[in-house]
Amino acid sequence: MSSHTDGVPQDPPYLRFHPAEAMGHGSVVNEFMLAALAERPGFSGSRFSVEPGARTPVDRHAVAEIWMVAEGAGELDYDGRVVALAAGQVVHFAPFESHSLHNTGATPMMVFSIWWQP
Repeated sequence: MSSHTDGVPQDPPYLRFHPAEAMGHGSVVNEFMLAALAERPGFSGSRFSVEPGARTPVDRHAVAEIWMVAEGAGELDYDGRVVALAAGQVVHFAPFESHSLHNTGATPMMVFSIWWQP
């Protein structure tokens, strides 16, 4: 829990990441460490990277999800539609809609993901 001095929070509640896990060839994911929080939020999250030329596996699940692209550029395959996706863009996936990412750029892509049960 953060301490407060004159209404200003001290020691912000930084989230740490679990060690990286391979998602597929050329992509890794690190999930947020939320279990240690005194009060669990209603969401989970991660960051993941995709190397140039690599693709993430197709994902489809019962949760809603948002991706925030921090670095790089590529193509998003979203329920069979392919669209360009680049740093600074944010996309939303409804539950059970398939999605995957192909890095078509020359540098790694870094994406932050937040998901929750609607």
